[in-house]
Amino acid sequence: MTAPTGALVLEVEPEGPAAKGGLKAGDVVTRVGDEAVGDAGDILDAIASRKPGSEVPVEYVRSAETQVATVTLAPARPGLLRFGRSPFQPLSAQPRMERELKDLQERFQRRLEDLDARLRQLEKRNDPPAAHL
Repeated sequence: MTAPTGALVLEVEPEGPAAKGGLKAGDVVTRVGDEAVGDAGDILDAIASRKPGSEVPVEYVRSAETQVATVTLAPARPGLLRFGRSPFQPLSAQPRMERELKDLQERFQRRLEDLDARLRQLEKRNDPPAAHL
């Protein structure tokens, strides 16, 4: 059997439209309405012109079985940006991610400062004494 072409569902918002329609993480969405799905961008394209409250059939594969869920679209969440074919949450909408990024930047800064200090020590050891005039 070959793997289906589609978009792998990585996460489903609890109580969101996909969850209410029966979709779960690990499902592979292969069709939304009449549109074939090859990636997440295709899902966004397929629902872009539909209004909140619209019911949309979503074909997906779970455990090697093709199934169809009916998903009732909700209004788009504010702050969801779309660049090219991928949706991104701005960092300001994800405080935990901001904290983790800040912690990572601080760790890198400390490591760079430590590396700089070590390099300066090595340079001092390897410098020949200054010539006396």
